[in-house]
Amino acid sequence: MQLTTIAGRRRLTSALIVLTDTHDADPLLELLEPALGPEARVDLLTVGGKRPPSASEVELLAEPLRLAGHRVTTLRVAGAWAPAVEARLAESPPLLTVVPCPTSARPFSAVWRQLERHVLARAPATLVVKPDAPRRLRRILLPLDGSEQGDRVTPFAAALARGHGAEALLLRAQPTGSNLAALRAHPDLLLPSRRALSASVARSRGALDAAGVPSRTLTSRHEVTPAIVRHARRHAVDLVALSTHGDGGLVERLLGTRARAVLRHTPASALVLNTARMR
Repeated sequence: MQLTTIAGRRRLTSALIVLTDTHDADPLLELLEPALGPEARVDLLTVGGKRPPSASEVELLAEPLRLAGHRVTTLRVAGAWAPAVEARLAESPPLLTVVPCPTSARPFSAVWRQLERHVLARAPATLVVKPDAPRRLRRILLPLDGSEQGDRVTPFAAALARGHGAEALLLRAQPTGSNLAALRAHPDLLLPSRRALSASVARSRGALDAAGVPSRTLTSRHEVTPAIVRHARRHAVDLVALSTHGDGGLVERLLGTRARAVLRHTPASALVLNTARMR
């Protein structure tokens, strides 16, 4: 499951767009479309919501995608949205799943648990879009953890940044000390070394340079999750790209915690890469 390279630019080969409300549809499509490769497979999945798009409205959304050469499938499923998305992921997993942010991102809320269990833990990559998200991305924040697995989110972020003409901000967060809170904030329960973080920055900058995406590096001595929130707000970031490498348990819970923190405490949307689901 890979991105395709066209004229030196990485692009998405497949995507699933989840439509739960008529007003969500256009912003979701406008965020995704610039990153799609030619003849990409796009599934438009309409599921239960307060005002789900009608069949005719979905066809209107699909028409410009088809005219652009993409292979579009429209589907409609009754019932709860999160299990419906999981079923589609099991049947035909796309490279990226695009979903509107839950109306409630409070800790332990039922709607958030459904998103974590049925989507974030199952999809290779998920773009969770805030209701008031801008339709053009200007700045994307990439927190780095010093691992090659963690860097795998960079090509996804680069595809979106290049398509939107956005800048990438690389965040190297290295908490000082070895206190328990700092350890708990890092998905490996280990503090990355300066050498590992420097190597991670170099790899990500190389990938961004190759994609023609401007970038700069930010540093923080705060714990990882607060550092992400602080810099996302300070730099008016439109999207935070998060990555995990592990298969279940604490790593997945920490991933959900970080995504929830971004969506609750910043105006940014979240791109969540689950490398355990990448093939």
